[in-house]
Amino acid sequence: MIPLMAIPAAMSFFFAFILLAVPVWALSHGATSLELGYLGAIGSLVYFLCVPFTGRLSDRYNPRRISTLAAFIFAGAAALFPATQTLRPLYFLVALYSFALALFWPSLESQLAHVLHTGKLSQRTGLYNISWSTGIGLGTLSAGYIFDFSPVMPFYLAAAGAALLPALFLIFPPLSNHNDAPVSLPPESHPHQHPVHLTIARVTNLCFWFALGILRNLFPKLALTLNLNATWIGILLASMSLSMLLVFVLFTFTHFWHFRYRLLVFTQFLSLIGLALIAVSSSIPLLLLGFIIAGLSSGHSYSAGLYYALHFSKKPGEAEPSTVGHNTGIHEFFIGVGGFLGPLLGGPTARYISLRGPYVLSCGIILIGMAVGWTLMKRATSRPA
Repeated sequence: MIPLMAIPAAMSFFFAFILLAVPVWALSHGATSLELGYLGAIGSLVYFLCVPFTGRLSDRYNPRRISTLAAFIFAGAAALFPATQTLRPLYFLVALYSFALALFWPSLESQLAHVLHTGKLSQRTGLYNISWSTGIGLGTLSAGYIFDFSPVMPFYLAAAGAALLPALFLIFPPLSNHNDAPVSLPPESHPHQHPVHLTIARVTNLCFWFALGILRNLFPKLALTLNLNATWIGILLASMSLSMLLVFVLFTFTHFWHFRYRLLVFTQFLSLIGLALIAVSSSIPLLLLGFIIAGLSSGHSYSAGLYYALHFSKKPGEAEPSTVGHNTGIHEFFIGVGGFLGPLLGGPTARYISLRGPYVLSCGIILIGMAVGWTLMKRATSRPA
């Protein structure tokens, strides 16, 4: 159980350094809202194009070796950021570390499904979610203070930490061993187990990560106009990740949210309130509330998407899931598409319409996602599963 918690937490902690430092570093080099959007979009583009294929790699090859390779690639990319003097090299480095993440996360999620524990699937996915959200929350919070102290320090710390991360694979026993005998994973019973819940969760994740891509990549530009420094940017972004953590803790030890479509709709309405607060407010308490609501909403959709992906990866009659890497890759694909489209469309919106326009745009995308989800559910419930 320890490696399950330590490895995602460590990687997320150092990734958060890059996540906050890159847009603030780019702003210090004169980046516009449009260029910030393109930077965020290129990373997500590489990510979502790669994860369907890297997810399949985890079904065929040793996922520990894939994770180790990914950590070294990420470390190399992070170490090169301080050497950049113009914006152009940033695009390549963002693409490089995004490729590393596309290798890392599906392989780790594949190990999650094969881990040799008797706990229920919801508890294992919950512990994984708690792990990475803790890392990214604390990492973002720390990165803001560190960047104000030294703009290059977050990059060097992220590089050193990621380079040392493979040591955890040596210290701890394997999360999975594909040479072991197949492990029987007893299915969890739910009254309305229809695959449409997986599709709706994926669409919802796309819409929510559209908004998160805008918050993470474009909010620093708005923050500067509000006279907020990197420390405050880190606090606000960390509040979003830490509120996700609260949801993950709750969902790890409860089952009320499984296959509950109406609860997901409520979460979508809640997200609209949070984004509206960010769109209209200049007050730190109201901005903080908006970020917290965004985190709570995203935590629900992410939990549902990953849980359903693993739940439906085990086919009837199989002793062990056979499509884990593929399903988790598709899960990450939808998140990547949202993270790509958010900055891509939000950047021009901020540049040519208003710095607050992207958050209004996010509300519109979530409303579209709600309409799609309602249509899918109506069709699924109008005929036998």
